[in-house]
Amino acid sequence: FHDWRELDGNVWRCRDNPSCRLIYGAACPSPPIERRGPLVTALRKGSLKATFDFVTMPTLWHTAAGLDLLAYDVVFHLGLGVYDGHDKLLIELGAYNERRGGDAQGSTAGHTIDAGSAQELPPPPELERRIMSLSGTSIQGFKIDVAPARAANTFICNETHHRALRAHALGDGAPSAVYFIHLPYPAKGDEGHTALGAGVAALISTLVQQQIEEAARGDE
Repeated sequence: FHDWRELDGNVWRCRDNPSCRLIYGAACPSPPIERRGPLVTALRKGSLKATFDFVTMPTLWHTAAGLDLLAYDVVFHLGLGVYDGHDKLLIELGAYNERRGGDAQGSTAGHTIDAGSAQELPPPPELERRIMSLSGTSIQGFKIDVAPARAANTFICNETHHRALRAHALGDGAPSAVYFIHLPYPAKGDEGHTALGAGVAALISTLVQQQIEEAARGDE
């Protein structure tokens, strides 16, 4: 996601939000043509044999509506959301069926994301199993925490993940896995976001590798 505070009308600025800095690298007033951020570099140089596509979005309600989620095998959404330290990555375990707050343009949205649906949308069992297997572990110096769907998490990150979970539930032809990872600000000395990018890349690789190994074993 792009910045959402003190924007002077520019919802595409990427300066303060680490989730877009991991994609683009240097701060920028609008998305550059090339994606050369530390997460991009780490994933492309890593051991996963996969094709990666990197998309950033302004922090606006319904911003994910334009994403063709069914075009992806696996979806990872990233957003700023860890404020009690610089060494923790938080994986969301489900989404909450509610919207609260003003977006980067000060707009609000209807409180309910999916009318008539349950208050909480849990992940399917196989995703929950993978996520929970990492809870409390450490990857590349980052502690992995897990948080359930909750009323305190009803901003645009939650809306985006709710949509992704609904896409996954469609079944055949839908993404086989969807995740939301909340990030901290980079630690002092990591202004280039290199360490943060390496940690996120390692977490993504771990979750994908789990899925590959499950498929090889024939797990359901």
